[in-house]
Parts: sequence; C-alpha cells; structure tokens
Amino acid sequence: MKTERLPIVLVALSAFLAPLLGGYVAADPLPLLPGADAFLRGLNGPELPVLAHVLVALPAVAALVLAVARRSVLPLPPPTFAIPMGALLAVLVVSVGVSAYRSVSMLALVEWALYGLAAVAAVVVSGRRQGPKLILSAFVAGCALVAVLGILEYGAARASDPSWRVFSVWMNPNALAGVLGFGALVGFGLTLQEERLPALAAGAATTLALFALLLTQSKGAYLTTGLGLLVFVVLGLVSPTTSLAPRMGRLALVLAVVVCMAIGLGSQQKSPSGIAAAPGVFSRIENASAQSEQSGAFRVNLWRSAIELMRRQPVGFGLGSFAYESARPGLVTKTHMAHNSYLQLGAEASPLAPLLLLFAGLAWCGRFLKGARRAAPEVGWLRAGLFAAVVGVGAHATVDSDLHYFGIGFAFFLAIGLGFDLSLDGPSPEFVPRPHRFAALALIAFVPIMGLFLGQIEATKSRVRGAALVGDRDAVQSGLDTLAALAPAHGDTWYLRALMLGTSDEERRGWLERAARLAPTGRHLRAYAQALSQQGDQAGAVLVYREALVHDPNDLETLERLRLLYVGLGNPEEAVKIARRTVAIEGTPYFQTRSLPELVPTQTFRARLFLADQGEEATEHLVAAVRGYRDYLARTVPQVMDRIRKGEPTGAFAGEDRDSVAQNLATAEAAARGLAKRYRASGSVPDAEGAERDAAAFAEALAALAGAANSAGSPSR
Repeated sequence: MKTERLPIVLVALSAFLAPLLGGYVAADPLPLLPGADAFLRGLNGPELPVLAHVLVALPAVAALVLAVARRSVLPLPPPTFAIPMGALLAVLVVSVGVSAYRSVSMLALVEWALYGLAAVAAVVVSGRRQGPKLILSAFVAGCALVAVLGILEYGAARASDPSWRVFSVWMNPNALAGVLGFGALVGFGLTLQEERLPALAAGAATTLALFALLLTQSKGAYLTTGLGLLVFVVLGLVSPTTSLAPRMGRLALVLAVVVCMAIGLGSQQKSPSGIAAAPGVFSRIENASAQSEQSGAFRVNLWRSAIELMRRQPVGFGLGSFAYESARPGLVTKTHMAHNSYLQLGAEASPLAPLLLLFAGLAWCGRFLKGARRAAPEVGWLRAGLFAAVVGVGAHATVDSDLHYFGIGFAFFLAIGLGFDLSLDGPSPEFVPRPHRFAALALIAFVPIMGLFLGQIEATKSRVRGAALVGDRDAVQSGLDTLAALAPAHGDTWYLRALMLGTSDEERRGWLERAARLAPTGRHLRAYAQALSQQGDQAGAVLVYREALVHDPNDLETLERLRLLYVGLGNPEEAVKIARRTVAIEGTPYFQTRSLPELVPTQTFRARLFLADQGEEATEHLVAAVRGYRDYLARTVPQVMDRIRKGEPTGAFAGEDRDSVAQNLATAEAAARGLAKRYRASGSVPDAEGAERDAAAFAEALAALAGAANSAGSPSR
C-alpha cells in the first residue's frame, strides 16, 4: 500500500466502524462478566460504549497525526466554518466547568472533540476524488452490515412478535433508523455515481439499509429520509451528470425492490382467508394514532423541559447533564435524551452552543452549494447523496438526539469534512509552521488518550459490577481499589465502594456523601440520605431527600422514602403533606405521559392507601388506588410475566421484577378487599361485588406469577 493512501484507508476504517460500534451512549455501565468474549460483546453493547467510541475514532485520528507530522502544507476548513466550530468547542469546555456532573461532562467533551477531529481529518486526508468515494463506501458498507444484523434479528423474533422493532447493534430502533437513513442516502449517491460492480454493490447495500429502516418502524426516520431523498434528486438533477435516464432507473429499481420486499413481508402476516393472524410487521405504523399521540406528547414535554432548563440556567447545566436534570421542570421523568440534539445541547451548554452549530452548518451549506451547476460530473451524484444525508441527519436530529449517538455524530462530521473537499471551491492549502504543527499534534493525541483513560474507568466499573454478580469478592475489591486510584473524582467510584464493601456505617456514610457531592444524582442522594437515617441523623436525611427533589420535584421514589421517614419520626402531619404531594402528581404530564406507557408507577397508589388509613377521604382514595392497580395489572404485570416465561428469572422490566410485582399485587388485593368491606358496610352491594372481583383478579395474577416463577426454576419469595 502506498504510504500516501494509508491515511485515507484509516479514515475509511473509522467510517466503517462508526455504524458498527457507535450505537450506544455512555450511561451507567452494565455488568461485564469475566472473559474475552464478554469484553468483545461489551464493545458492541451497553457495557463498554466509551472504549468502543474511541476505537471508532482512533484510525481517523491516526490518519490526521500522520498527515500533520508529514506535511507542512495542509488543506484546512475555511474560517467561516472553523471559527464558529472553535467557539462551540470553547462553549463546551466552559460547560464542563459549570457542571455538577463533571466526570460525565468530561466524557461528553471528549466525544465532541473527536467529532471535530473527524471533520478535520476528512478535510486534510481525503482529497477531491477517490478519497471521499472510498470513505463514504466504507460507511455504507458498515450500515449494510448493521442492516443485515437487524433483518436477521427480525427473522428470529417474528414468530413470537411479528410487530418487533429491530435495533440491531444500536441502543434503540429510532437511533438505528437514524444511522440507516444516513447510510441509505449516501448509498443512493454511490449507486447513481458508480458504474458496474461498484454501483451494484452500492445499490444492494442501499436496499438492505432501507429495508432494515422499514423494520425499525420509526416514523420520524421515514419522513426525514424521504426529505433527504427529495433533496438528493433535486440537487442531482441540477448538477452536471451523464446518462440521466439509466441513473433514474437505478433509483427507481432500488425503491421498487424495497417496496416489494415490504409488501411481501407484510402479506405473510395474513391468514389464507385474509384475516390478520397477528399484529403485522408494520402494525405500529398501521395503528399509529394512540401510539403517536403518546409518543408525540412525550417528545413535546421533553422539548418544553429543555427550553425551561435553558430559561432557568442560561449558561447550561453542563455537557451530558440532561439525563440528570431533565426532570427538574416537572414535566417528564428523568430521560437520557431530549429527542432533539439542538435543544439538548442548549440545555446542557447554553443556547449559544446550538446557535454556533447552526452558523457552522449554514456556512458549510453555502460553500457546498456554491457553483453546484458547475460541479464535476464524476462526483455530481456523490455530492447530492452526501448533501442529502447531511440534511437528513440534521432534520432527524430535531425529533431524536442523533448527534448524541456517537456513530451518527462521528459520521456526520466526517461527511461535513468530506463536503469541503467535494465543494467546487475546495479547502485552500495553508502553510503550517513546525511549532504550530507540533502543538497541534500534542492536542490531537491528547483527545484519544483521554478517551482511552475514561474508557478504562468505564470498563473497570463494568468489571466490578460483573464480579459482584458472580460473587468474586477479590475481583470486586481489586476493581474498587483501581477505581479509587484512577477515578477519585467520579461519584460512581464511591457509590460502588459503599454498595459493595462490607464496612463500618461511618465509612459507608462518608463514601456516599462523597458520591453525592461529586455527582448529585437521585440514586446517590437517596443512598446518602438512607445512610444518614440509619445513623440517626434524621434531620440530615430530610435535607438530602429535599435536595434530590430539587433535581426532580416529582421523583416518586424519593417522595415515598421521605414520607416513610416522617412516619418513622412520628410526624404524621408532614407525612400527610408528602402523601398529598405524591397523589397530586397523578394529574401531571409527568405521570400521565410516560416514556414507557407499560410502566405504571405504584408509589401514588401507596400514598393514597396511607391517606385512607389516616381517615382522609378513605373511600375515594381506595377507589383511585384500586383503579390504579388495575392499570398496573393490565400494563406492567404482563411485561414481567413475559420475561419470566422467556427464561429471565427475575422478570426485570424497567425497575420492576417478580418480587416487586408480587408485593404490589398483594397490596392491591388487600386494598380491594378493604374497599369491598367499606361498600358492604354502606350498603353498596354492587360496588362491593365489583371490588371483590378486583381482589380476585389480583389474587389470580399473584398465583399465576408464582406458577410462572416456579416453572422457570426460580420460585418467588
């Protein structure tokens, strides 16, 4: 391989890896079991996303290092783009300083810095012809492989759930749809630009990406990909090209094949008589009204929350903080993403951040579209595909947090950089003095090194959790000691230490205090408050619970713990106030429009039962509590039961499991029987019989739960 081609190949490798390893966001690390195979799976899953992201970026960063080290004349992004992007990076750095979650913010800053390096690497390395084609082809190939995995996933799931939404190696179907739409639009450009075998390969990859996109059932991605396709056709038609009719024929053929595949798959869901045998593959689209209303309302509340966060703290709450502050306005439960990259960036790093990103994007569009009618025919359709893909991602980022998924964000900025090289007025070569290049090399190298360091911390946290899961106490102790040395400023370091080491109450309290100070998440604050309460500092526990309610004023778990604390203190007046506050949440969007409609929280029902025991509108509270438990029985219990039947011993579902379900059903049965007694005492026999039927339904579900647990080999306690 010629040495001058090596940087291009390295950037192409990063483009290929982006859709394969960039599908998960850095959240709480999940347990990583011992073994090399588990480590490799973790790179492609939720256990090791930080390391995976750095591995995606490393080849492109290495290519940039090679180019800067070898050449004193370098093509660079124009000032109209570089200045707002530099200002954006400065704003993001400032946001880390104001963040209450600095370990999380630092990680997010590294990922955004890698985005910037991706754009610069593409500009410096790719050139004006074959380089962009190779890099974009590698990205489309990665998307095609991800699509194949998604199609196989649907094939395995369709027997038990024909309406299954695929997510392949991505965090959720909507995120997968975002990258597949991106890849499909780039693929259209390659399909119409290339000849013979390369065109056939690009067309096949585009077909796979579009078909898998359909299986995600993401309505937002359908619309934004359609918008991108329209932009692609318009820009392609105004650009110089040859053999227009055959190329339009290729486009029509790809779309026709995808439509036929979709129709063929949909027809298999029908019985011979034509009656639907089960919910079909596109049932979410066909019966979208209720789901759209719920999903749309939740998104709107997320957007309102982001706007309110910007209003309350114009400098932002810190990069990466939305997951912990999204519930502060009281409209939604804590949610990792805002379903809008621009609003999320504004809430985290001030409204200036998305404005600077917008200015940079407009500057890029202006430069790219300048002289479009005079572009070289050899790249006309490729340019159209790239521009359409950038528009598609930019549009989809208004309904999902596309730029916060590393695989999409990294590829997006790669495409931005390639766009400069494909522009009629390409980047002008600039002489960079040796001292400046050495300084640049130091900065470039620092970013992935910091990423690897943070990724090692993440891996250690996951290994500690995995070791605890298998009962390897020595590995737990060793991992916790490593975390204390590597990450003393991470709240999780001290939370895990307090959680997993059997030590004195005083030492445990000190560790939890440190965790809450370094990262004031609801989990850390509740654990710290509980430790204070156990040591007799009830006043301190109340203050910490109150602090947790600042970040999430409707946090049902915190409110319930605070109510129980007041009961234990013999302060029924304050307990009643907290119970009333808890019950009032049922009338808010926070409770009524949830991210998971199947998850019915039960804390408000228990608060009602407490108020009923206090003699406060007892019958009304009992009626509402039983009605709520019926909803829980209809929505949440089947989710846990289904997981138990499929072999998951605990039936874990979004914080619920078989033990919590059993306790809730027992409470619900007792509440229904108590309501029936009240009705009979007042002479309301029909109402009493209805309450008794509810009690019988709860008892029957409890017995079914025990039977399912026993048949799965894990009897309920």
